Amino acid sequence: MLRNKDDIKNFFDQLDNTKFYGVGVDSFNRAYFSREEFPSYTILALKKLKETALISKDIQSLVIEDHIQDISTLKENGITILKDEKVVNLLAKSTNNYILPYKNRQEIEKICQENNWKLAITEYELAGNTLENKILFRKLVLNKSLFPQFSFESINKANYYKIKEMLGDQLVLQYPISSGGKGTFIIGNEKEFNKAINKIKKMQIKGENRILISKRVAGIPASVSCIATRWGTFYSPIQIQINDIKEVTSPSKGSGVFNGHDWTLSKIIPNSLNEQLANFIKEYGKAIYKMGYKGFFGLDLIVNLQSNKVFIIECNPRLTGALPVLDMIQEYLGKIKFISLHLLEFIAEFENDLDIKVSYREMQKELLTEKIGSHLIISSKFKQPVKYDIQLKPGVYKIENDNLKYLKDGYKISHLENTNEFIFTEMVNRHDFIKGYGRIARILSLNSLVDKDSNLTSFTTNIINQFYKNTKIVK
Repeated sequence: MLRNKDDIKNFFDQLDNTKFYGVGVDSFNRAYFSREEFPSYTILALKKLKETALISKDIQSLVIEDHIQDISTLKENGITILKDEKVVNLLAKSTNNYILPYKNRQEIEKICQENNWKLAITEYELAGNTLENKILFRKLVLNKSLFPQFSFESINKANYYKIKEMLGDQLVLQYPISSGGKGTFIIGNEKEFNKAINKIKKMQIKGENRILISKRVAGIPASVSCIATRWGTFYSPIQIQINDIKEVTSPSKGSGVFNGHDWTLSKIIPNSLNEQLANFIKEYGKAIYKMGYKGFFGLDLIVNLQSNKVFIIECNPRLTGALPVLDMIQEYLGKIKFISLHLLEFIAEFENDLDIKVSYREMQKELLTEKIGSHLIISSKFKQPVKYDIQLKPGVYKIENDNLKYLKDGYKISHLENTNEFIFTEMVNRHDFIKGYGRIARILSLNSLVDKDSNLTSFTTNIINQFYKNTKIVK
């Protein structure tokens, strides 16, 4: 019976000739396990960032940019990585390989099938084409009172005044197969409505001509991290999400643009709201597991503390932006990692001779431990590709006498010793062209980075100002 992180480590250690590969554009986002914690885990990454060498000291890594100097013509995705000759040769050394990408693609499925690799993520048709579709998700959930009031409309026939009469003038308009805030628009009048419709028409994909229009509800953006398994659906406490921060992203990218999480601030959410959501998570996880969905997924929420109500916004059926920082916090707290349970489900699926028993109650208790930590992603504010010269080392810093003071190397939450310290990580190199609105750095802290009104704290503002002071745009 597996009951805690030590049991899972012992279980992984006993798997013969089995290797696990986290596939990502950069190393930071797949920094799940150290060599000491999980010797069979390797990162497969495309590009080098400033902290890549630090991560490679802790975690076995193969970075394509180490053997292909100019990767500017390569597509930044898991397909490129899995087709690389050195990657293929590395995986040929083991007969039992598990592949863990950020999200699935039909081409990734094909590559894994051709090479007899085991894909530790749900098939694309179910995850990408069904559950991620915002309209199909709302049809799947029987209890519609969990959502803000909404309507499905044709892109070409949507009438602003008819919708206003039904839902009011404060609206959220979404294209159902968009993600990352790109197809989400906050609407307050007819002009904004028409502008959003025109933008959606430009991104429209053949076969999907509907839009989701919801009544805009007040509250704090939040999410939960969940794992659908044969032992039950595991889940985190509600975690406050950081969205639409103008200091670190461009408003032109859309509305509801993800910038990070604040687990330290999340303690303001009462247990009653977590309990209110728990039953739905268990029922929904059970339902999608029966459909064939396995592993990690996220639910985006709006939490209204005044009315003591949680609204569900959408499902993200994949690994989400909560990782790897959520599991860095679990490591800091000495608790089981979410990604371990995700992998455990797929091992149980593929290794039929193993009779894996898990104590749901004891594992779930560890996942619900109160978290401490936060992260904030800094993105390019330009639509066109830009080069940035960040004149900072990755690592742990503090601000002393209004100046940055470098303290030591570091890239994860456990490298912080107190709330005065913070980390700059996931920083791009000077020679990289950063695509429109792409990420250029990330801040990690034990402190809250925003307040309950979703505004940056003075602590965070000082950090960001120092970052920009040490960052130049390369002509």
